[in-house]
Amino acid sequence: MTRRVHSIDHLLEPRNNLAVQTKVISGARAYVGNYGGLSYVAPFYGVRSLAFYSSPEHVAPHHLDLMYRAAAKLRRGSFVALDVHSLDLLSLVVEGHEIDPSPELPGGNGSEAERSTGEPAQRESVG
Repeated sequence: MTRRVHSIDHLLEPRNNLAVQTKVISGARAYVGNYGGLSYVAPFYGVRSLAFYSSPEHVAPHHLDLMYRAAAKLRRGSFVALDVHSLDLLSLVVEGHEIDPSPELPGGNGSEAERSTGEPAQRESVG
């Protein structure tokens, strides 16, 4: 474990599991973990929550929408849920790469920059 990630498995028992995890989250600077119940708890304690999911078909859109709306009304704390399949795009932003907001579509006439200048637009490729 690191200074910022702590193991609490030695503190957990069936009778106190949720209480211990809630206490830890309530004192955290942020929750970064899997999408689900604990990711919903964090914002209500003023803690930012970044949750990841890998099976979009198992995420109930109405639950996600309700959580986004509830978190938006809180004075502190926030909630973001991301599909892990989007992490490659997110890494481009985090690493400071420019992302073309209007990539050329197959069979299209090029990007707006190409149409206005006649020159191909510079693009960052992921691969």
